[in-house]
Amino acid sequence: MYEEYLTKALSSIIIAKQALKNYEKTNIKDMKNKAAYNTQQAVEYLLKFSIYNCKQYQNSNHNVRQIYSHDLDRMINKYCKPYGIYVPKKIEEHADIYSKWEAESRYQLSYSVRIDSIMSALKETEQWLIQIRPRYKAKLADVNKKLEL
Repeated sequence: MYEEYLTKALSSIIIAKQALKNYEKTNIKDMKNKAAYNTQQAVEYLLKFSIYNCKQYQNSNHNVRQIYSHDLDRMINKYCKPYGIYVPKKIEEHADIYSKWEAESRYQLSYSVRIDSIMSALKETEQWLIQIRPRYKAKLADVNKKLEL
């Protein structure tokens, strides 16, 4: 169920990688912000997939309710920890920072995220996606090859 969230996460990972590649070629700062935003979105999709598929969450909410939040730290503390949903340690430790990427990278003109921070978060997110659905490893490899990422 909710497999579309994994597809959305995959798409966000790909877009983030493309933005980083574009930044390397053009040095346009906003490309880093696009990469940061899409990395945050990928994490958000994986969290929501995990929460919505959790039996305890489903049992506590007779109808699975959409979570209308981009606050990763809040989702982790409100849903993942109480329901025992796995979240990679790095994602959990940096959730508040990644949450800021969602709005700050789009609206604050002077905002800039470090490349190494984005790449680290992106790598962790990609590994998490593969852990959730191992078949995505082949999909990612295929896309990386086709897009030269």
